[in-house]
Amino acid sequence: MESLWQVYKSVYFELSQPLSAQLDFAIVTAHNPLGQICSAGQNATLDRLLQAEIVALSVPYRSLVGCDLQKSHMEKSWAVAVDKAVAIQLAKNYQQNALYWVSCDQLYLVPAMIGDGYRQELVGRFSDRVVSNYDFEQLAAI
Repeated sequence: MESLWQVYKSVYFELSQPLSAQLDFAIVTAHNPLGQICSAGQNATLDRLLQAEIVALSVPYRSLVGCDLQKSHMEKSWAVAVDKAVAIQLAKNYQQNALYWVSCDQLYLVPAMIGDGYRQELVGRFSDRVVSNYDFEQLAAI
């Protein structure tokens, strides 16, 4: 799991629209539960379920993509304006090892189901991890 944790710390984000650096929010995905690669269809189904759960919370949210710098791995995700405890529960509902928490432009990696021995860790400034504005019409390919 240590190598996955390191991969999670190397994340970048593509946004469909800007997010305020003053907001606190979580970034959660439903893709690839427990770090196991799923088919595009399975991930799309999980993503729709997560989006429905987020909508039911009646909180602001935005879609985004989490990726590595080379964009060789991309996961549709959601920026959600909830408190950290709710975000952790959302991540656990979709068997996610971790989630991201953004507070005052600081990006944190937060353990969910990855196991004992992992603690919240500062990754860096969120704004430094935004690589571009993404064309979300292309999401069908992810």
